[in-house]
Amino acid sequence: MRYRILVLFLIMTLPSGFLKVKGQGVVFAEIITPDIALCESGTVNIQIKFNEELEQPFNAGIEIRGNNDVLIEGSPLFIEEYYPSENDNNYTVTKSKPIHLPIDSYPGNNTLRIVITNGKDGNGILYGAEDMAGETIITLYRTPSSPFSAGSDIETCGLSATLNASAGAESNTYSWTDIAGGSFSDNSVTDPVFTAVTDGDYLLGFTQTNGVCSVTDQVSVKLNGQPSAAISTGSTICGTGDAEIDVTLQGYAPWQGQYSYNGQTASFTASSSTHTISHNLNGETDFQLISVSDVNNCETTYSYEPGTFVTVPDKQPLADAGSDKAVCGNETLLAALAPSAGTGSWSGDGSFASPNNPTSTYISSPYTGSAVKTLTWTVVNDKCSASDQVNISFFEPLDPDLISAGRDTALYNKNNYILNASPLSFGEGEWSVLEGGGTLSRHREHNSPVEGLKYGSNLLRWTVTNGICAPVSKDLVIRVTGVKHYTGISPNNDNLNDIFIIEGAEQIENNKLSVFDRSGKLVYQTASYQNNWGGIDLNGKALPDGNYYFRFQGDGVDIKDFLIIKRSKP
Repeated sequence: MRYRILVLFLIMTLPSGFLKVKGQGVVFAEIITPDIALCESGTVNIQIKFNEELEQPFNAGIEIRGNNDVLIEGSPLFIEEYYPSENDNNYTVTKSKPIHLPIDSYPGNNTLRIVITNGKDGNGILYGAEDMAGETIITLYRTPSSPFSAGSDIETCGLSATLNASAGAESNTYSWTDIAGGSFSDNSVTDPVFTAVTDGDYLLGFTQTNGVCSVTDQVSVKLNGQPSAAISTGSTICGTGDAEIDVTLQGYAPWQGQYSYNGQTASFTASSSTHTISHNLNGETDFQLISVSDVNNCETTYSYEPGTFVTVPDKQPLADAGSDKAVCGNETLLAALAPSAGTGSWSGDGSFASPNNPTSTYISSPYTGSAVKTLTWTVVNDKCSASDQVNISFFEPLDPDLISAGRDTALYNKNNYILNASPLSFGEGEWSVLEGGGTLSRHREHNSPVEGLKYGSNLLRWTVTNGICAPVSKDLVIRVTGVKHYTGISPNNDNLNDIFIIEGAEQIENNKLSVFDRSGKLVYQTASYQNNWGGIDLNGKALPDGNYYFRFQGDGVDIKDFLIIKRSKP
């Protein structure tokens, strides 16, 4: 027997609202009715609050708009000649509005929006939708309709039955209720499996809910009986996959059966003596037949009897290509894990001495500086396969003949210098001070400036590295000394002391050489002296032999001393 119950819900709440300032103008009126859900139809008490600062009486119109903002109904004079009073909550008026949408015109659920569209105050001033505030949302739900049904009454063998409800198109929210005792495989679907502990008659309730609407139907289930069964399989999987379990049944149809796998319990219904159960599995899985029942009110339970358990093997192999590593050169020995089942093979850019050997020698393809090679180790077992990758970072060995720290040099009255190591085509370089002193502002650049060199010998080292390859270091000596000069020249073109030498003069910034005779008269002068004066005067004529004085000036240098010019040979 069936029973059908129709339940309609009407939910209405009316919290107070308040007027807001809209833009730079004043809001004429605000709709403050709370949002409401109705089952198909109902009456809504629409509350509108008018601006207390405007002149009464008030007139206001509303619109009801549906899905996609379609106009459902308009009431240009919904509120007419309203005079506020203390009895109506001070400028707030409430008026009832019936809501109903014909199903043939507006099928399914609808969302309605009520807004104020126009108004007029006591001074005859007209207001438009832009002068209004607030809106009320009405969700209108439809009662689940035909083919809603809990299904036909059931009489079956065994202790379980598959229910067969039909749902209306208005929602997909269902709920089964066991009125007489038992359980559902999923009480939120139309066709769950109902299982009882003992045989007998069971009255089940099926409810479909759509928002605030719901409807309930009932179905009677009668359970009987006992069978026998065995299971087997020819399926294998690769980690995951579909498998089929074959069930052979004896007795009278139809059968209801239960079995377990992966800690879960499931059931099946069979109408012939052979039945197939399909599952998507993850890893090796054991199946155990639990029970089976038939039309004769007979039930058989099992506990690992022969033919009642089976294993679906997992033939997915394990692939381990080993750990990433760095190599100096272009050759290395790989270190994959040997497969416990199946065969493995290497692939990737370069060459393998033995592609199927997990510890094969690998030679990289040509590269410059450094390169990362991604190699793949693939293991195949039956129809299953697995792959893993390893990254080999190769670094080109450094050639000491191509690396230089620059030429040793001497500085005069100067403690800074621009280093000049050989530029790098690959790798990284770094300067360090081993002896003496000096501060490097860009110690990783081959032409780094160095300052603060100490007088005497300064030993600097340029070290080049490339990955894990052996570093190469080259040293540079910078000697810092004061300016040194001589006190005589013999400009007689014998290539001996023909010019006046001041060692380091070329490195003294803003230098100037001045030569005076014994009376203090300036006889020669030049700026940026380059050690090229051979005893001539300001006019380029040879000065006579004799005693002279000179002064050499520049940044940080001021030397005064005598000078002898002697051209005659002894």
